[in-house]
Amino acid sequence: MVFSWYSIAACLLAGLVVTLHYAQLVKSRALPLPPGPTGHWFYGVKKMLPSKEPWKAYASWSKKYNVPIISFRIYNRVVIVLNDAKSVSDLLERRANLYSDRPKQNFVGVIMKVAYGYTIDGLDDTFVNVAEETIKITDKTMANGSWLVDYYPIARYIPPFLPGGEFKRQGKQWRERLKYLSDVPHQWVKEQIASGTYTESFTSEFLTQDGAIIDHEQEDIIQWCAGGLYVGASDTTVSAVTSFILLMALYPEVQIRAQQEIDEICGQDQLPRTSQVEELDYLQAVLKEVLRFAPVGNLALPHRVIEEDIYNGYRIPKNATVIGNVWAILHDPSLYPEPDVFSPDRFINKERMQPDPRQWAFGFGRRACPGTYFAETSILLVMAGILARFKISLPTSQAPEDKGSKIPAISFTTGITSHIGLFDIRIKLRSPPSER
Repeated sequence: MVFSWYSIAACLLAGLVVTLHYAQLVKSRALPLPPGPTGHWFYGVKKMLPSKEPWKAYASWSKKYNVPIISFRIYNRVVIVLNDAKSVSDLLERRANLYSDRPKQNFVGVIMKVAYGYTIDGLDDTFVNVAEETIKITDKTMANGSWLVDYYPIARYIPPFLPGGEFKRQGKQWRERLKYLSDVPHQWVKEQIASGTYTESFTSEFLTQDGAIIDHEQEDIIQWCAGGLYVGASDTTVSAVTSFILLMALYPEVQIRAQQEIDEICGQDQLPRTSQVEELDYLQAVLKEVLRFAPVGNLALPHRVIEEDIYNGYRIPKNATVIGNVWAILHDPSLYPEPDVFSPDRFINKERMQPDPRQWAFGFGRRACPGTYFAETSILLVMAGILARFKISLPTSQAPEDKGSKIPAISFTTGITSHIGLFDIRIKLRSPPSER
């Protein structure tokens, strides 16, 4: 009899749990999705998405619907875009356990040394070209709305020679090419190890660890992890440095002030050292403003929702794609007054200190870039080295006639990493210390 009462109580409790779960599910499904454009009945907003600078379109839709979080559909996939810092913090950080599932994504020479013990040989170096090609392929594979199979998995059964099956043909080509591109530096390290001439690196450390025999699966993991290191480094850091160079040409007063700080702290007859960049407060403010004004990634890499969620009265469906709009956050006038003005002073004035953009510039939550500190130090050293030795300016024909003249329009490429549009500048050696 005791057993029966326990059984009945357990059944009642289980029934209550199921009922409450069902009620919560029904309630959540009765809630609306965040507002946004509806688009076509079949392919959604696919044809409404701009091919260039989509982050600006998302920010515009956010203003149109007067909400920081918007949604739209591409085929059968719901996409949620977070356009303010609060929603990003609430969902991608505080609820990271629900929003951390996604396919994962920081100056080439340094990382190449770390990953492979390899020293690059000029701009036309084979390994540099390999990294650039890999990045181009990755950008194409991750473009929103490009591949039908991403939205309808059943499309994987379409033969490659039929319409809709072109992803198989393209995928086969890219898979073979990426395998080759990953093999090139990896095999180079193995040859160096065999000849006893290798330099210690990420790859050599694991391939020679304790003399253990590495099986094929372990070697495959080592190879692709090292590849991720050097591909990431060759793009995001270069993006930040090229933006910095153009902005120094556009804002000479900022350049002069940073050079004065470098001369005072590091000396005028030597290049800045790693231990000194931490003392360069103004240069650090310049880096923060570069990352805010020209983000290396205007859109964070997508997250996938593991379970259905509710946020501010809106339903976030399971398997929805959630994207943080980094550009919208870093150009939010409520956080950064006059966001279209390049002003490192916003991070110097302690009485009106504005939020540090680095908390958003390199990703969110558990999937944030793990190499952030290393990347920042590398970029600061490059910036300090450039300003210590060179003067950057616009060509005479493009230089503003006075300080109040309009700054030329700046454009950005669209991809996993955003690069500032091509531009002409003049770079010349600074005057000798005795003449400054």
